[in-house]
Amino acid sequence: TLLVYFDTVPGARATNPSGLPVPVEIAEDLGWAHLALYSRKATWFRDHRVYRFFDRLVDDGFFEGFERVVFFGAGSGGYAAAAFSVASRSRSWLFCSSVRLCCFTFALICSTASSMPVFSRLRLG
Repeated sequence: TLLVYFDTVPGARATNPSGLPVPVEIAEDLGWAHLALYSRKATWFRDHRVYRFFDRLVDDGFFEGFERVVFFGAGSGGYAAAAFSVASRSRSWLFCSSVRLCCFTFALICSTASSMPVFSRLRLG
């Protein structure tokens, strides 16, 4: 499984000030590969460099190496997750919501996909 995660730098820092963003931590705990894209502000990832990057990944067959690809983000990252999820032909999941609800939903889905407890990784308070 590959997690493709979109966030702003301030948003990523807000979800877990002591380290990696919660979705990336969960992916690492599950042994998933991850590709994270960060923007300095809410650009909605609408940039020709991002388009070219995903075009190159598709052309190189990058996503074909994964059975499952999870596109994930909240706010402008959720928009990007929806927009760029078409890059993967594999079975894809998409989560878009508020950051707190998004992290909770992501943990819930991951807990059903693995026996590893992931709720202990959440910092929702």
